[in-house]
Amino acid sequence: MLLDFPPPPASRLPRMLRLRDALTDGAGRSVTSLRVAVTDLCNLPCAHCPQEAPTQPLGRRELLQLVKTFTRLGIRQVRLSGGEPLLRRDLEILVAGISPEVEGHLHLATNGLRLARRARSLRDAGLSGVSVRLEAADRRAFQRLAGRDALLQVLAGVDAARAAGLPVGLTARVRRGWNEDQIVPLARLARVEGLPLRFTGMPVGSEFLTETIRDRLREAGEEGPDISAASPGDSCDQCGRVCLTSRGEVKPCLLGGPALDLAGALRNRASHEELVRLIRGALQAKRACPAVPEAAFAGALEQVGG
Repeated sequence: MLLDFPPPPASRLPRMLRLRDALTDGAGRSVTSLRVAVTDLCNLPCAHCPQEAPTQPLGRRELLQLVKTFTRLGIRQVRLSGGEPLLRRDLEILVAGISPEVEGHLHLATNGLRLARRARSLRDAGLSGVSVRLEAADRRAFQRLAGRDALLQVLAGVDAARAAGLPVGLTARVRRGWNEDQIVPLARLARVEGLPLRFTGMPVGSEFLTETIRDRLREAGEEGPDISAASPGDSCDQCGRVCLTSRGEVKPCLLGGPALDLAGALRNRASHEELVRLIRGALQAKRACPAVPEAAFAGALEQVGG
């Protein structure tokens, strides 16, 4: 039996200004962003992703109810991810249910393969932006990394999203010994297409991310305000995220650590107050980010929709 939530308050003030006790973690950081993996299925056989048997994702009603539990606690932004979220057939319905809860701050992280055919319907459902994961800027490198010759398909998805009026950005995960040769080509592609590009995905404390990427961009003259390399240390210090896996587990940290089976509690008829207590307890246990070896980092991210 699913619980009914009370109607939203009549006040038109922003949601965070209506809350007296918003979410914080054990380090005192405000938690305002929720990353939701809507499936763990993917349609790219990338060599660096863990090849595990897929699990049954949350049903639509369960997922929406858990997301609403978080938004009642002050979550202002939601990012839908996977696996590959566009493999979920009811994605537009999920978008339509979540978007009003975060006043339109709802984004999608995708590999872009199926974006061309669904960009307009997602925008009409309430999606506010798209982040396309792209780790190579030429077809041979893309095929080597992703296992499919599908770069042109991804770029067609980018074009369709922009044509539909959705803001689009590129996110490139760089790994040592894997795709450093694509740093400059990706930056050039982003500049030519007029797209913001963010390099990310390295472990906490890795100097490779902040130094190698920036050095190569500087040497090639490809630095710019729309191209950035995320600093792992800074992002952890300022982290305001929490993750909900496709199985309904709460992971306070993107890099791993203990997970809380929130779906299990929901299916055992936990009250709204009990779900809130579980969420607050899990976040209060989050303090410093765990050390994750570089070789295991990609797998940790994929488990939470990285």
